[in-house]
Amino acid sequence: MSRIVRNAGFEQVKEAVQSDVILAASDYELIKRVLWPLMNQRRLLEHYPWLVPELYKAVTGNIVMALCRLFDSRRDARNATLATFLCHVQERPSLGVKPYLKEKQEKYIVGIPELVKKIKRIEKRLTLFRSAYLAHSDLTKRGRADAELQWQEIESFIGEARGIVRGYCSAFEGADQRFEIVNVEWETRNFLQWCRLDDYSKHHGDSVKAKMQKKMEELRKH
Repeated sequence: MSRIVRNAGFEQVKEAVQSDVILAASDYELIKRVLWPLMNQRRLLEHYPWLVPELYKAVTGNIVMALCRLFDSRRDARNATLATFLCHVQERPSLGVKPYLKEKQEKYIVGIPELVKKIKRIEKRLTLFRSAYLAHSDLTKRGRADAELQWQEIESFIGEARGIVRGYCSAFEGADQRFEIVNVEWETRNFLQWCRLDDYSKHHGDSVKAKMQKKMEELRKH
């Protein structure tokens, strides 16, 4: 890896990279646990044909843009990316050194070139989609099979980003960075139930029946 001129300290880069990893992981959970269940309800989409798909597209865009920021291989010290993060670690391997972790640290540093190769491969996949649909509207790329991203790929990219940062934390700080999203399971479940979006068709049908029954009761009184 080529040498970089630092415009920002390592801690700043690390914090920004961690924030983007958490952002991508959190939004992915939002897609999985809230927006996929909404998108799979035909009656809900019939009643809200603009709102639900637009929310889905907005959150998807956030995830991909966060990944594009992370998987940018350019040697630009102004940008907090996984590549600049690894440059800092490689050039200053004594960062946060703890003697009992020396073997782990050496193994992590030796593996940096391979990690950079992964970053470049993922960057290539993301750039096509970003140019075709997000940052630009490149009509020459739209509709191309290699410009389309699958959710399995996005999940794997988030996993790779997590792995790079988690590996550093384990080797240099003796910490287990899990990037867990607190309360994600019960909050999303309770939110859908409270808003009656867990089964919109059923709740809508029950509401229609209740209104009809109320109307019939009023007619009987007269």
